[in-house]
Amino acid sequence: FLKRHKIGATYYRGKDETQKREIVGPWFILSFTKDFYLMTEAFYQDKYNLDSEIRSKGYVNTNRLSYQVVKGVIPFVAAEASQTDWTSDASKRQSYGAGLQFFPRPHLELMATYQRDRYYIDDGYFSDLYWLMLNYYL
Repeated sequence: FLKRHKIGATYYRGKDETQKREIVGPWFILSFTKDFYLMTEAFYQDKYNLDSEIRSKGYVNTNRLSYQVVKGVIPFVAAEASQTDWTSDASKRQSYGAGLQFFPRPHLELMATYQRDRYYIDDGYFSDLYWLMLNYYL
């Protein structure tokens, strides 16, 4: 099982001048074949605002289904859902999209993504997000 799949967990605890935050949750990489895989993670967040003394608890879930067409060229579809404060629909968001990850040579990554986000504040509205990312790994 662990030769083709990966399982892990994330834990973060941090504080700054305005807030304390704790994040915990599992992540998985499920390989259906050598080139076709699903990356998914789910996090629980507990955030405490030091100024207002308000605590908010919620979740974030991300999923990305990818297929490596040829070495270094990986198109994907993605879906995200979150509600960072369970007491407020204003913090609820869903997102769907697609993108392309490209590794033209070792240590260099280029990724382009389109996302359609739905926010649930004010009876819900949609927004489009396009982004381009370039990474150079040392």
